[in-house]
Amino acid sequence: MAIRRAFVSGAGAKVLTILLGLAAIGAATRHLGANAYGVVAIIVGLTGLFGFLDFGIGGSLVSDLARSYARRTVRDMRTAVTNSYAALSVIGGLVVVLGCPIVLNLPSELLFDAPGVNATEIRLSLLLYVVATGVTLPFNVGPRIALSLQFGLLTGIVNLVSGVMVLVLVAIGVSFDLSLSYFVLIFVGVPGITNFAVTIYLFIRHKRYVLPKWSLLSFSGALNMVLRGLPFLVMGIAGAIAYQTDILVVAYVLGSAGAAVFAVLTRIFSSLIQLFAGGLQQMWASVAHALAEDDKEWVRRKFWHTFSITMTLFVVAAGLAVLLGPSLVPIWVGSSISPSWDLFLAFAVWNTYNFAMMQFSFLLNGAGKVWSQAIPALIMAGINVPLSIYLTQQIGLAGPLYGSLISHSLTVGWLTVLWALRVLRPADSQVRISSHA
Repeated sequence: MAIRRAFVSGAGAKVLTILLGLAAIGAATRHLGANAYGVVAIIVGLTGLFGFLDFGIGGSLVSDLARSYARRTVRDMRTAVTNSYAALSVIGGLVVVLGCPIVLNLPSELLFDAPGVNATEIRLSLLLYVVATGVTLPFNVGPRIALSLQFGLLTGIVNLVSGVMVLVLVAIGVSFDLSLSYFVLIFVGVPGITNFAVTIYLFIRHKRYVLPKWSLLSFSGALNMVLRGLPFLVMGIAGAIAYQTDILVVAYVLGSAGAAVFAVLTRIFSSLIQLFAGGLQQMWASVAHALAEDDKEWVRRKFWHTFSITMTLFVVAAGLAVLLGPSLVPIWVGSSISPSWDLFLAFAVWNTYNFAMMQFSFLLNGAGKVWSQAIPALIMAGINVPLSIYLTQQIGLAGPLYGSLISHSLTVGWLTVLWALRVLRPADSQVRISSHA
């Protein structure tokens, strides 16, 4: 039931959250113009690029909490949360202490090429990004705890509140003609604030399970969480290099105006994935939970059921985006951004493939098969970046998408499917009735 609840519960809230986000981007783009919004999109995109700053602790925490929750080992749960929170607090502090001097001393020629945008404003925006990222990093544990304990509805409600806040603050920025640094702070800072709210709520409401306890904190415990997160860290670094650099490749090859177009379409298709994200991530936690109870048959049955339904829905949604998107985007964000039909098609092809691979990856994460993905991912990243740069120079905005598709399918893709099929082999034991179904 947990996976079904994650998909169904708050479905209206998910759709409304996406619409609010699209409205906020449309308003910001119209106000700032293509070049300035391109800078905002690049800086906000750094959140994905540096998503590995948690050193993989978040991914390890999801698996550990789900297994401990299945076994009802409360002390193990609190120990994992305590040491994860402590480690992330130290890492967040280092991000601020080391990142701010780097930004302040960054040579101007390394800043983004954005005609009409002041270099000082770009530097200030980067500085705000670094501070907001470092300060809010420890509170990434909140959404991870919610996922592990199967509180999908809570995450949906919080995301909806975040969407409302962003849209209201964007409207204020447009009304008072505020600069792009303000919009960077909104798009980066508000999600951090909502993560803080989720974390504090869970610490108070479910303190028996997850409230950090001083006596459980130890250097060895924090180090253990870091070490257990290493495969997730490797995957995060590989993913950041391979995918999150796409907008940077576009920015430096085609300029900030091209980055704005790429960012708008990225947001459209990431919104489609966001519709299913809660259920897909819940599969990760539920697989870990089920395997902890030795219920492999449930995993096999539930995965294929979920995969067939979500893939069908995603293909239909992506097809509609390709058909309607080229006409609707200029109405949404203004005539300065007018993507072509073939660019929409490239986004649809890559994101459909990526959506399928995400489901196999979450399955393997729950099964503890992380290193089997991490090592090939590093090889893929080394191929992806130069290939994406070359293809962007040759064919334009679709270059990074086809670069990602080619490099991933030849390295990580086929291995991920192979490992997943091994996990999903029919169990020899008698089918058991599971509490996860």
